[in-house]
Amino acid sequence: EGAIWVAGQILWSGVSQMTKQLEQQQHQLQHQLQDSLQLEGTRRCERLQRRCDAMHQLLEKRQQACEHWRQRGLSRSSSDSALHRASQEQTRHRRQSKVD
Repeated sequence: EGAIWVAGQILWSGVSQMTKQLEQQQHQLQHQLQDSLQLEGTRRCERLQRRCDAMHQLLEKRQQACEHWRQRGLSRSSSDSALHRASQEQTRHRRQSKVD
């Protein structure tokens, strides 16, 4: 019986050590998983930030192009209006010349 008790203690000691080792490994794996997930989250965030920056730059370029065309349209409209006024003035002068 004493030998069985000793064998049981040795077996229990071995199981206890293996359990501690498994718990340590599990703890290490959990930390590695958390680190890995955090790193992946950081990388994804960086990729999204780069896409956002690129989209913002594109929007700024498009806004500048729109502003250019808007200004061009405004200046053209005012020059067309000036041409129209000049044409009306010439027509009025011709009519007055004919009347005189």
